Amino acid sequence: MINKATVLAVDDNELILARLVSLLEDKYKVIAALGGKVAIKYLENKQAPDIILLDNEMPEINGFDIIDYVKKTPRLTDVPVIFLTASIDDDTEVKALKLGAVDYIQKPIIDEIVLSRINTHLELRRYRSELEKLVKEKTAELI
Repeated sequence: MINKATVLAVDDNELILARLVSLLEDKYKVIAALGGKVAIKYLENKQAPDIILLDNEMPEINGFDIIDYVKKTPRLTDVPVIFLTASIDDDTEVKALKLGAVDYIQKPIIDEIVLSRINTHLELRRYRSELEKLVKEKTAELI
């Protein structure tokens, strides 16, 4: 049996989290974090997820703070982060991408777009991991 990829979905809106869980639970293991504090606590104490879906506009700890934490934590730096946000401000999108987000999806979400982008970024992560493994193996052979 193949293990399902783990998706950490972070939003401060329970309805959006429930919708994401419903959309993703057949294909992925979904961890729903209601707000930034819950997300940070999960990331500090649990195994790294395979991908993070991240709302930006949350009280206390926003999405920018969370991606900053992810990218500064060595065991998490390679985890792809996709922002899901209602913000239509180009500056917000640019900032998210500069901080290391791999994608940016505006709300209201379209199921097919979310599923397609998750699949694409998980596949890219697998390819990158396989290439890094091959490079290490070939480097070891040369040494």
